[in-house]
Amino acid sequence: MLGVSYDKEVAFIIKGLLEIADVVVCTRAYHKGAPVAEVYNTVTGAVSGEKEVFQYEKIEDAIDFSLDYASKHGMCILVAGGLFLSAEACYYLKGKSPSDLHFF
Repeated sequence: MLGVSYDKEVAFIIKGLLEIADVVVCTRAYHKGAPVAEVYNTVTGAVSGEKEVFQYEKIEDAIDFSLDYASKHGMCILVAGGLFLSAEACYYLKGKSPSDLHFF
């Protein structure tokens, strides 16, 4: 599961992550998240159809999809690309709303 802050270089951040990913689920953090379409377009351009790529506007939907997909395919999930995304994902997995987090 991948999301990048809007003030970071998407192509640079995803380069190493795409080497280890079998499937990519693009989303965004509520705090400072780059538009999902930007992340998705960068990823699909980089993988050239070699990997499945999905996109979800809400991190909650991306997590729910990822958990279901990983369970059905015997995979594990890596939440990466941004610290805010990872923190929000952990918060959601604890049963809380990531949109309620305030970092500053």
